[in-house]
Amino acid sequence: MSLLLVAALHAVTPLPAVAPLREPPLPRVAVEISDGADRAAPGDLRVYRITVRSYEPAGPVAVTVVARLPVGARVRDPGPAAVSADGTVSWTTGVPPGGSWETTVAVRMPARQPDGPARLAGVACVVPDGFDRPAVCASDLDEAVPGPVVADPGDGGAGAVVAVAGGLPALATVGAAGQLWWWRRRVGA
Repeated sequence: MSLLLVAALHAVTPLPAVAPLREPPLPRVAVEISDGADRAAPGDLRVYRITVRSYEPAGPVAVTVVARLPVGARVRDPGPAAVSADGTVSWTTGVPPGGSWETTVAVRMPARQPDGPARLAGVACVVPDGFDRPAVCASDLDEAVPGPVVADPGDGGAGAVVAVAGGLPALATVGAAGQLWWWRRRVGA
């Protein structure tokens, strides 16, 4: 009987209101990313400079800086960064109050550029500790300049194989034209 009474009291007794959980305010930070150029050709080596500034008056801001570099680009020198399988580069650091933190990362642009007009984007975001979303992001866009397929010195020669395979149709065309010229000359003689 007492169990029934407790259930009845719960049904008519309102529960105390619980204040919604409020996320603390995001720290005031800014981020910049640039490779210092507006155009990128296949195989170009670029160095991205990433700068994070804190506008907080007191205490360092603990953050993770995440950079997503152009699709197909290969990270050459990440420094003390962690590089994931998809090419995302990240650093965990602290930014002093009113100060800044800066790093660079070297990348080799893709050996093949996308067909048609395209842009290659590098994006940097700052995720404060304790948050699951960025406080701020910035991007650097480069126009993809068409060019020949180039060998990447760090790819073990795979780019050179692609370059040779891409040149085979042109070589076959030149060979066929030479054969035709030789045959006409011989028949005409």
